[in-house]
Amino acid sequence: MKLRTLVYLFIIFVYFFFSFNQYKDEKVHLGGDNVAYYLLAKNLSQGNGYVDNHVVSERNGEIIKSVPHTHFPPGYPALLSVFMKFFGSEINVAKNVNGFFLLLSSITLFFLLQAIKINENIAFISSLFLLGNYYMLYFSMYLYSEVAFMLFLLLFLYSFIKQMEHQFFWKSPYFYVSLGSMMVMFYIKSIAVAAIFAMLLFLLSKKEWKRILVYVGSFVLFYLPWSWRMKDLAHTSYLHYLTYKNPYNRELGVMEFSDYITRILMNFKRYIAVEIPGGILSNDPLYNYKEDPGMMSYVVGVGIVLVVLFGLFKLKKYSGYLFLSLGGVFTVLLLWPEVWFGKRFILPIMPVLLGLFFWGIYHLVMVFVKLLKLYKIKKGIEKYGVYLLLLFFIPGKIGFHELKKNVDANHIPKYHNYFQAAKWVKLNTPDTSVTACRKPNLFHLYSGKTVTNYRKSSDKEEVLDGLIKLKVDYVILESLGFSSTSKYLMPTIQKYPGKFKMEYKTGKPESYVFQFLPEMGYDGEWKGDKKHGKGKYKYWDGSSYEGEWKENIREGKGEYLWKSNNRFVGEWKNDLREGQGVLFLSNGNIIKTTWVKDKMEGKGEVFNVKTKERTFGLFKNNKFIPNV
Repeated sequence: MKLRTLVYLFIIFVYFFFSFNQYKDEKVHLGGDNVAYYLLAKNLSQGNGYVDNHVVSERNGEIIKSVPHTHFPPGYPALLSVFMKFFGSEINVAKNVNGFFLLLSSITLFFLLQAIKINENIAFISSLFLLGNYYMLYFSMYLYSEVAFMLFLLLFLYSFIKQMEHQFFWKSPYFYVSLGSMMVMFYIKSIAVAAIFAMLLFLLSKKEWKRILVYVGSFVLFYLPWSWRMKDLAHTSYLHYLTYKNPYNRELGVMEFSDYITRILMNFKRYIAVEIPGGILSNDPLYNYKEDPGMMSYVVGVGIVLVVLFGLFKLKKYSGYLFLSLGGVFTVLLLWPEVWFGKRFILPIMPVLLGLFFWGIYHLVMVFVKLLKLYKIKKGIEKYGVYLLLLFFIPGKIGFHELKKNVDANHIPKYHNYFQAAKWVKLNTPDTSVTACRKPNLFHLYSGKTVTNYRKSSDKEEVLDGLIKLKVDYVILESLGFSSTSKYLMPTIQKYPGKFKMEYKTGKPESYVFQFLPEMGYDGEWKGDKKHGKGKYKYWDGSSYEGEWKENIREGKGEYLWKSNNRFVGEWKNDLREGQGVLFLSNGNIIKTTWVKDKMEGKGEVFNVKTKERTFGLFKNNKFIPNV
């Protein structure tokens, strides 16, 4: 290995440790997915299997504890678990591993760009930019699978290109690396099928039938164990999510052809004007996606894409293969639901875009040198001029400033209070308690207790039935701002307030801890969301009412039982005793009279159980005046 290569690699190492340690965030990211990955990795490292053993769930009418996980592919948690097995299961260990994946991605990019005949200086600058990119650092310090996927995508591209240089490919170690990295990246993110399909198209164009057969056969062989595991487990694929107008609000319905056209156009404009230029220049971390990016953003974005395409065109080898690979992943991203926005999803192909962008700039400069006949400075530009590309670090300083502010800041108040509620549950509820909440993985991280989710249904009885079936003990009503809480959970609590007893409340913005008492509150007939007809209400003080209701008011005939065992049977109006009624006292005495606005008024009698005597008289404001 050349001395300059070793120097470049040393600089990459030093720069990584400087930037990652300076901007590393010890806080838990609030996205939720990162905690799910961590908990899955922790379970694997402790030999518990690929399960959510902190979750109670319902599948096919059966209540399951220690639920087999089906949402995320197992690749990323499995990678983390290997390191956590040896270095500890703390979340900080997993964060360091993710940073290590970023470093390896930078090194792999360095060699990949040289493999496609981009000169070493530009390969070095591109790798350095990868480590100095706001979004790369941001997502590497949090536990998202994109960084690991990026590493194995780059490794797959590099090893595939290297093995193509061998006629007898099975003799090349790169061939086996390409097979392994292909399956690992597929098990990390299913979007890897786009890169695999691009590879097969490239081999098809070269009529490499043996390689096609081996790659396809290996993929099927490696995929069989996972498909066998999943065949009896209910799960939803990412492909299924693409069919909804909004995966988080499925009541809006499924996509139609015109909806896909609209989605593709919206995503295309967003990627061109925001995601690609922001990712390349690393200068707009606070972009508000609700705002129009403006014409200049489109001009800059189109310019960057044209430079990338020019750099792709100027490759001596494998331009077609990279075009298919990048195009395949980008096509899937165009079909992504609009609610899945942000640089996170385009992150895995950003390293190659960076390399092609700098390669395109280099060749554009050389075109001008040739046009202006500046032959005297041509060699100087080739040898030293490329370092001027480091000026592109300047726009990224905005990102670094915001990154540092984010690292130093505390969690925003609504999440701080949400975690306070979780800590209350940790200290004040039994170890066997089950809590239903939004973002259950985050809640479990702070509470240490079993969690579950509530049903996403506008039918309040269905939501209530789900809580009962899952044997939920506590329910969290929070102010995180997600529509599912206000759409599904809050209306259920408002309809059945007697079944939810508030135990703890934080400061503003409030998070509430309710004890769920399904046997309490109202059970009976309804008129809309109002108690109407016959029904029974059990109160938290131990008393109960059973009888007739009219639009949430006790009205008609009904029976009220106090905790003291005093019992009233009679007529009600406007939620008060009104009319004829009998009061059975706990000592056995019986009072018969008329009630007016909950007070005994008028003629009545008192039966004494000890003397067996009946005394008649007059009640006035609850006081009995016997007849003399």
